[in-house]
Parts: sequence; structure tokens; C-alpha cells
Amino acid sequence: MEGPNVEKYEAENLIKKTEHEDKIDVSSIKIGDEILIETGGSKYTLEHREDGFYISGNPKYCPTPTKVIIQGCTWGGSMLMKDVISEGMRLEFSIIDTNKTVTTSAIKKITNGSQSIAE
Repeated sequence: MEGPNVEKYEAENLIKKTEHEDKIDVSSIKIGDEILIETGGSKYTLEHREDGFYISGNPKYCPTPTKVIIQGCTWGGSMLMKDVISEGMRLEFSIIDTNKTVTTSAIKKITNGSQSIAE
């Protein structure tokens, strides 16, 4: 297969793949919610506060709660699923103070406080 339909076909297949993964819509995270995100390399805590989202758990980029913009998730390429956090994908966020974009390793588990997203 060649041409512009290749990208559309690949994108549709990737979107279908996420339908079977545990995921959370960023807009559904309420103020006061704490989301635990376990990746291959780190355990992140994402908090929704009155003034935005804060993430911690990476010793280099966010060792303490750091204000971020959640971009969404990717498989490591250029295609981004905006405003979604999904198991099996990589979380992408931008640190507001430094304008640095961070892409995590693949997400293994998402937990909303003490409850798994799958429950």
C-alpha cells in the first residue's frame, strides 16, 4: 500500500488497538484526583490541582510535583492521541517552567488513587 491512505490506515489500526487497553480521558480527571502511572522505568503521580496538572516520579525531570500540560499518548512515533492516558502507550507531557517535552516509557498500569482504571 502506498500514498496518503497508508498513514490513514495505520492511524485507524493504532486507534483500534487502544480500544482494548485500559485508558483514561484527561478531561475526566477531577480536581483533587491523583492518578498513579507505572511505566517500565518510573512510577509517576499525576495530580489535578485548581491551577492545573502536576506530575512527579522522574528523578531528572520531575522529582517533586511539577506543573505540566498533558499532551496525550504515543507509541513512540509522531502520532499523538491527545488528552488520553492509555496502558501500552507512552505518556507525553510538557513541563511549563522549562517548555521541555517528556515522553515516558510504555505505561504498564494506571491507577486512580487506590482503584485500578480497569476495575
